[in-house]
Amino acid sequence: MLLLWVFMGLFAGYSSARLYKLFRGTEWKKVTLKTAFMFPATVFAIFFVLNALIWGQKSSGAVPFGTMFALVLLWCGISVPLVYVGSYFGFKKPAIEDPVKTSKIPRQIPEQACEDYLWWWRSYLTSGSSALYLCILCAHWYNWFLCLLLVHKAHVLISED
Repeated sequence: MLLLWVFMGLFAGYSSARLYKLFRGTEWKKVTLKTAFMFPATVFAIFFVLNALIWGQKSSGAVPFGTMFALVLLWCGISVPLVYVGSYFGFKKPAIEDPVKTSKIPRQIPEQACEDYLWWWRSYLTSGSSALYLCILCAHWYNWFLCLLLVHKAHVLISED
């Protein structure tokens, strides 16, 4: 699983470069650096802090420091260069074309007067009535449970004598 994550850097670099080129980006080194470090660094930082907390409790479930260092070496030694290789090939490809041409001339959306324009109230009330029913049901069961609890306490108090 870990090796899959490391080697997927190639595809991450390729797809981020193609997407960045679609939006006519020109700073490919910056986007590649962000692809290589942003998400993995966040995940590693969270993992490191949680592991430090577990290690501080002297738990046997903590990941050893050598393993953490090996993770950093895998990340910086294999994953980051693969992101750069994937990004290089992604930027060599031509930019992805939009499937349709959009016109720069704004046009008016036709009015549809015969349509029921209050449909969203029906939708809102349908889900709202379900929520109201659930709320009333919870209140009923809570009240029933309290009554049952009081009867049980009274029975315990009466039977102790």
